[in-house]
Amino acid sequence: MLLSIPLKTTRRLDIGAPLAHWVDKTHPYYRSEHCKKDLVRLTSIRNCLSESINTAHAHHAALEDRALEDCMEYHACLLEAENRGFPTMDDALVGATELRLSWNCAFAEENPIVRSNIRYERACVLFNVAALLSYKAATEDHRSSKEGRTRAMKLYGRSAATFRHLRTELMEGPSADPDPSADLTEPFLLMCESLLRAQGQICAYEAGRSRPEPMPALVSKLAAGAADLYDEALSHSQDRIVKAKCPEAASGWGGHLKAMSYLFRARAEVHASEAHRAGRQWGAEVA
Repeated sequence: MLLSIPLKTTRRLDIGAPLAHWVDKTHPYYRSEHCKKDLVRLTSIRNCLSESINTAHAHHAALEDRALEDCMEYHACLLEAENRGFPTMDDALVGATELRLSWNCAFAEENPIVRSNIRYERACVLFNVAALLSYKAATEDHRSSKEGRTRAMKLYGRSAATFRHLRTELMEGPSADPDPSADLTEPFLLMCESLLRAQGQICAYEAGRSRPEPMPALVSKLAAGAADLYDEALSHSQDRIVKAKCPEAASGWGGHLKAMSYLFRARAEVHASEAHRAGRQWGAEVA
């Protein structure tokens, strides 16, 4: 079974008014009237996202409502705002203290994290981009369709790369949030990244199995690669931060990752024995 990463949810908020107040009060070059239409557009996109992504598992409805495209557009707008000097840290002196951006953890029903900066908003939006890509990949026909496998592999790769970018570019460094929600901590992001890489590896494994001429040695290595990636994800899921903040996720997701690791380790052994049999290596086959 291939998993999708749950979504982060938020509530409707007029972000235009507090950002306009911050611009008039703090920004050295702009006045709010210079970017009034842009702030209205930001508020509109954000509220569309808050309505389409209303539960952690609303992937299908969100995609039907063009949430992925909205997330990408919203993130591009936030990135441009950040490049133009909008606040990237919660700072009482230069921050947008009236801006109250609230996001729920995707993996647990903990209290929402509230921040007043663009950087954390970007991180939450990127998380949802990766989560929606993971759902699109999981719904592709990776077993019986060559085209479905190809699309799924690309989507898993994009999703994993998005989590990696989120982890290394937004959640590290001097402007990183010192106390993010559990799903934005390094162990959780590493778990998601390794899981998605493992599921992409499964697509490669299915492609190897579907070849007209059997290649058991190759298929064995592909299965072993999937097992190794599941082991990586399992290790991250049992990190002390994950266990402390989301014990149910550590137990539930950890159990799935462990089972999939065992499954593909066993498949690797089976295909290796088939390769030994084809080479008349009877002793190695039995071993």
